[in-house]
Amino acid sequence: MAQIDKKISTPNENTLQNQPVELVRYLKDLNEVLSRYSMKLGDIINKGLRITDNFDSQIVTVTTSGADTEVIVPHTLKRVPNGYFVLNTNKAANIYDSGTTWTTTNIYIKSNAATTTVKMLIL
Repeated sequence: MAQIDKKISTPNENTLQNQPVELVRYLKDLNEVLSRYSMKLGDIINKGLRITDNFDSQIVTVTTSGADTEVIVPHTLKRVPNGYFVLNTNKAANIYDSGTTWTTTNIYIKSNAATTTVKMLIL
């Protein structure tokens, strides 16, 4: 991926000579703010965007205990989640909702295999 470089230049002093001092100061301050903003935006884009940067979500890893045993999965979304995606598991297993109502701090899942480590994206 190509890197984003700083493209904003300072106002040309010749074009600002006959302008009011307030306007010159305003344009220079605006240019400085836009330069900082574009550099920060470039840093974000150059480092790559993550799912959790773009969605109100959280990635968690949890290990189940016994087969078909409810597991409490804490999250910090401060709302009741809409669902989850299983990103990976350490063994062949089906991950499913336990039937317990989700809350603003926990979701509840089960696995049909014992001691399964699950990485999931909670949405």
